[in-house]
Amino acid sequence: MKKKLLRMILKKNNFFYFLFLIFLIGCKDTFQRFSYDRFECKKNDYGIEKIWITKKQNNSKGQILINNRELPLNLIERTEINEIFKIKGENLRLEIARATDTIKGIYKNKVFSVYCIKNSFKM
Repeated sequence: MKKKLLRMILKKNNFFYFLFLIFLIGCKDTFQRFSYDRFECKKNDYGIEKIWITKKQNNSKGQILINNRELPLNLIERTEINEIFKIKGENLRLEIARATDTIKGIYKNKVFSVYCIKNSFKM
């Protein structure tokens, strides 16, 4: 009788450990405090040198270095496909595609693309 009870308790414990592991695997970003993306851009006509984006759960903030001037980026829209940022006081919008990490911009009604190399850090 004691052996059956012990086996039943062990089976229940194993089941709860299994469920807990499934939960941990399925929630990879649950315990992530922030992530940091840095884009280093090749020389371009618009003077964009670097872009920094800090993501804290549902909030993203960024900065951009244009012609040795650091400007803040404000998140306008976020979807599963891309993020759209705007520079306050400037006529510049940046769209960063998450899947391909390509950066497209609109400056004074001119559409352009910038080639950048992405470095990421997560914690």
